[in-house]
Amino acid sequence: MSKTFNPENLHRLDSPDRLKVLPPAETLKKLGLKAGMVFTDIGCGTGTFTLPASTLVGNRGTVYAADIEPLMLQTLSERISSSGCPSNIHIIHSGQTLPVPKESSDFILLSFVLHETADPEKLIDDITGLMKKDSKLAIIEWKKVKRDQGPPLNHRISSSEVKKILAQAGFREISEEEISDQIYTVTALF
Repeated sequence: MSKTFNPENLHRLDSPDRLKVLPPAETLKKLGLKAGMVFTDIGCGTGTFTLPASTLVGNRGTVYAADIEPLMLQTLSERISSSGCPSNIHIIHSGQTLPVPKESSDFILLSFVLHETADPEKLIDDITGLMKKDSKLAIIEWKKVKRDQGPPLNHRISSSEVKKILAQAGFREISEEEISDQIYTVTALF
């Protein structure tokens, strides 16, 4: 059984309830995204974080928006065209590899992605090759507790599992913050 988000449910990505709990621009600012940075949104979906990141990093910054699902990327492309965002977004169809320039990213975001991958350790290892020295990784995930929203419990990954994977991959200053009773974020420097 696939753990990948069903693109038929893409309307859920920007639901008012979700955006209230996790307002994209405010969340990115709080996590430390700044003007001029190179931001990589892995599993960007329809651009919930990509679009505000584009504005936050500005014309001197760059945004790489990667996803494996063509429908998500098509929707993102349409949203970019109608949004008036700076022309600093590079849409990337990712598959088994992440075609982002090596050692280019100042900030990488995995929002509700890690629980969908079959091999979280490999994904994190692949990500390290994209990161500059002292760059930041932010992972937003569902708490590993049974709730009505989000993926089934057996698909979720606990914050302690995430922190262990990051420590093994060489990350430092690993910290966790509760976003809501259902969502947490883990950040770390590479």
